[in-house]
Amino acid sequence: MFTKYRHICRRAAVSIVIVTPILAANPASANKYVDECNKLAAPSIDLKSYDHYTRGRTNLVCSRAVQIKPNDAQLAYLLGRVQAEFDSFRAAEPQLIKAAELGNATAYFALAQGYRAQKWREDYESRSEAMALTAAKMGNAQAQYYYAQRLDDKAPNSQEANKWYEKAAENGDTNAQYLLGTRLLNGRNMSANPELGLYWIKQSAQAGPDDTSLAFGGKLKARFLLSYLQERENLGLTKSSTYIALLEDAAKLGNVEAMYQLGILYWNGTGVAQDKKKAYDWFFKIDRFENHGKALFAMGVYQYEVKKQLDWASSLFARAAKLDPDLREQALELSAVAAKQAGNERERRNRENIRNNYYAAQGRKPPPENPQLTILIALLALGLVLDGTGSGGDMVDMSPPRYDPCSNPWYAEASPFC
Repeated sequence: MFTKYRHICRRAAVSIVIVTPILAANPASANKYVDECNKLAAPSIDLKSYDHYTRGRTNLVCSRAVQIKPNDAQLAYLLGRVQAEFDSFRAAEPQLIKAAELGNATAYFALAQGYRAQKWREDYESRSEAMALTAAKMGNAQAQYYYAQRLDDKAPNSQEANKWYEKAAENGDTNAQYLLGTRLLNGRNMSANPELGLYWIKQSAQAGPDDTSLAFGGKLKARFLLSYLQERENLGLTKSSTYIALLEDAAKLGNVEAMYQLGILYWNGTGVAQDKKKAYDWFFKIDRFENHGKALFAMGVYQYEVKKQLDWASSLFARAAKLDPDLREQALELSAVAAKQAGNERERRNRENIRNNYYAAQGRKPPPENPQLTILIALLALGLVLDGTGSGGDMVDMSPPRYDPCSNPWYAEASPFC
């Protein structure tokens, strides 16, 4: 069946055999593959974002680059990285081992992470730790932080772990800087040194590129914590423009709680000129990162009270009801009321059935419709005001109370104020 295509297969086989000598004889073409591999597979690039064509191209140019420079540790690591992402760790393991043997610390760390995921191997943990320790000794900051975490898992309060956290922090790992700073602030697992702790937290806040890839890293946690340190600096809870700047810094980098705080401040006009549109914009941005019932409810109030977009408000209230048990009754009530006022008979029946079933399951009757009272009760619970009362002056403690940052586990653990 393949007889008519035999000459094509023969030519393809010959081209594979002679490709390396041709490239070696043509340095310009060879360098082209090396440069393109360094560009397409650079560690700073998220390979998951590549489409099918770019993935194939990246794999091809890095394979050719390794053929041209078989003893280049960085190229071997990049090919291993590409194979691990586009195929599997098993496929990438030989290249990563080769890169590690050639002295690439990042390859050792990649092996540590790969072995850690292979839990069917009896020695997966010891292999992972051995690779991480080697990379850590070679000065890889991520490996130093990773190895310290493994030591912490085995023996909390380990001085050996603290030593590696310190090395990772000194080498620029933002997560290590943040963790070390919070431990020094609280004296947890080491002697308290608030001044040095605040120094490391500031380092974490200032280091690294400003992009959303660090949304759950030490940098953002540090910036959010710094804003609260600033907030609590004075006993009267008076805050300055620095507080707003730090919150905005964290929010722009993807910190959801910072976005929520900014939404509250702009909604109430506390410390800033009241601007419910800005507040809505911050609540809306939260929806890009996670489902946040309180933010959705506030968005629903804005659409219901300010924009009079009743259908949209009904949908937002319905989503909030599913996500936040504390606001469920008010959200169910308002989703039905907004659908009714919009004249959407189908949605009204649907929302009312959901509300009635909720109350029936609890053996209760739905309360009489009173949307203004329902909104007022819910906004008070959220620390928001129904009508503008903000002065835009110095920020003082709000009444009703603001969202409590100590409800965040990582902040409660880190902050000396919780």
